[in-house]
Amino acid sequence: MESKKKLYPGARVQVRSLEEIAATLDPDGCLEHMPFMPEMTSLCGRQFVVRHRLTKTCVEGYGGRLLSRTFTLEGAYCDGTAHEGCQRRCPLFWKDVWLKPAEPDSGAIAPGPAGRSVTGTSLRTKSNDGRFFCQSTELGRATKYLFPIGFKRCTAEFQAGNVALRKAFEFLWVPFVVKLKTKLLGVGAVQPVGDGSSTPSESLGLRAGELVEVKSAREISLTLDRRGRNRGLEFTASMLPFCGTQVRV
Repeated sequence: MESKKKLYPGARVQVRSLEEIAATLDPDGCLEHMPFMPEMTSLCGRQFVVRHRLTKTCVEGYGGRLLSRTFTLEGAYCDGTAHEGCQRRCPLFWKDVWLKPAEPDSGAIAPGPAGRSVTGTSLRTKSNDGRFFCQSTELGRATKYLFPIGFKRCTAEFQAGNVALRKAFEFLWVPFVVKLKTKLLGVGAVQPVGDGSSTPSESLGLRAGELVEVKSAREISLTLDRRGRNRGLEFTASMLPFCGTQVRV
C-alpha cells in the first residue's frame, strides 16, 4: 500500500481507514517500530493538511536521528486519552502508507474503534516494564543514526520541501558557529546563563488558553544556573526570539 504520489507540506491528505492501516502493522501495532496509537484511530478517514515531511528529528538520549517516510499534519496532536491523560501533546507521526492524497469530493469516512483493530492487532499503551508505549518513547527505535557532520543534515529539509535552500544551509553553518562560540567563549556567549548553583521555583497557576508574556532574556537568566538550566531544563538559543512576545498556553 505504497503512496504513488509524493506528499509535500501544504498538500491535503486523508488518513486511511483503520482496516487499511491495520494491514500495515506488526503484532505490537507498529510499522518500522513506529506505533500507531489508540489516540490516532478517531482520526481515520479525516482530511488534514501536511505540516512537515520529516527527514530527521532529535531524540532524547540519542541526539539527531534520521526519520523516513513520516509526516506531521496540521492540528493532529496526541490528546493522551489512552496514556492516562498525558499532557505532553506531541504532534502525531504518520507513515506515508497511512495517508493518501485527498480527493476534492471525497467525504470523511466513519472512524474505527479505538484500542484494538479489526484484525486483532493490539495497539499497546504500556511496555513490559510499565512505561508508556507510544511514539515518543519508541522514537529511538523508529529512527536511524544520523552522522553528525554529514551534508545530509542541511540538504534533507530542502529536499523534503520544508525549507528554502538558504535556510537549509543555515542548518549546517549556524550549529557550527554556535559550537565554536561555546568552545571559545563559553555557554553564556550563545544563550542566557545564571550565576547560581540552585534555581528558583515559581507556580503561576496557568490554565490552557490563557495569554502569557515570555520574560526578557535578562529576567530569564536570573532563573538559570551556570549551565543555562532551571531544574535540569535548558533555555536554549533557539528560544531567544520568543522573549518579550505574548503567546497562549
